[in-house]
Order: sequence, then structure tokens, then C-alpha cells
Amino acid sequence: ASSVNKGVRMRRAVVLCLLVANAARCLSLLAQEALQGTPSIAPLQRIGAAQRGWLLDIAEVLPALMFLSAFSVVVLFWAQLHYTTTIVPLPLLDCLFVCGNVLCYVLVVVVAVCTFLFRAFGRFRIYMNFIVGALNAVVAVAFLYYGYMVVS
Repeated sequence: ASSVNKGVRMRRAVVLCLLVANAARCLSLLAQEALQGTPSIAPLQRIGAAQRGWLLDIAEVLPALMFLSAFSVVVLFWAQLHYTTTIVPLPLLDCLFVCGNVLCYVLVVVVAVCTFLFRAFGRFRIYMNFIVGALNAVVAVAFLYYGYMVVS
């Protein structure tokens, strides 16, 4: 019964993460539309083009991070399945998953704040492309590893 409840919770977590990621993508598209060209919203008219580009980059990277979090839930599921079938208890696996995701978001906030404070608005996109690409690679390797371990 405990493993069934854990499976139901995992399924709900995946669906919730995908829902949040899709909602973020919709909001991102709205923000992109608002930030393109000459903005009609009064507060956006007072900031320069570089800052608007920076805000646009943030609006574009958030959905990618949220989808990455949703896929990391799938990796967590495969890892739990692997460790359950090999009868290896890992009570801190959920904690490691949450801490890893929180650390990724903290890293993005730190990069955003630093690029804002140093007025390196154009660098944010470059840094985020590297960070999101590296995180995608880590999740892909973990997905491949645990998927292979469960299947074999």
C-alpha cells in the first residue's frame, strides 16, 4: 500500500510540475509580447532597451527551468524504482531531489542579480544557455542511467 501511495504521489508531482511549467510558458509568451518593440505598459516605457531584453531573457528561461524540474521528477521516479527493486533504502533521495532543484533556481537568481547589478544585461542569456544546457545534460545522463538500470 505504501508503494502504491508513493506512485500516486509521484504521478501527481509530475502532472503538477508539467502544469506549472505550461502555465509559466503561457505567461512567458505574454511577457515576450509585452516586451517586444515599444511597450505600451507605462512602467516598461521607463526602462531602457537593454533592461527590457534582460527581462525578456528571464521570461524565456523560466519555462525551460520548470520543464527541467518536471523531467527531474521523472528521473527521481526512475531512481526510486531502481533502488526499490534492488532493495536499497535511500531515505534522503527526495531531500536530495528538492535541494538540487532549489539550488538550480538559486543559481539562476544569483546570475540574474549579478548581471543586473553589473549592468551586463546581454550576458544573462549566454550564461543561462550554458547553465540550462549543462543541467539538461545532467538530467539526460541520470535519466539514461536509471532507465537502463531499471530495464536491465
